[in-house]
Amino acid sequence: MQCETIKYENGVAVTKPKRSYETLDGAISHAKEINSNSKIIHKVVAYKCKKCMKYHLGRNGKEVTDKERKKWDNNFKQIKFK
Repeated sequence: MQCETIKYENGVAVTKPKRSYETLDGAISHAKEINSNSKIIHKVVAYKCKKCMKYHLGRNGKEVTDKERKKWDNNFKQIKFK
């Protein structure tokens, strides 16, 4: 089963498949990596889908603070260079 999300292209609604994760840890890890990007304003969080029973990412409306962004960015730098 494939979950879909709505994306608007040139004012027209188009559906595209959502990226799914088998584990909550994998989804959270990817959400933290996205949140460490300086262009991201609203937090991206992991949630369990009731339709496919897998995990997806979505925005929760809260803003990412600079303190959180630096923490996540430092964690990913340490992981990448080990």
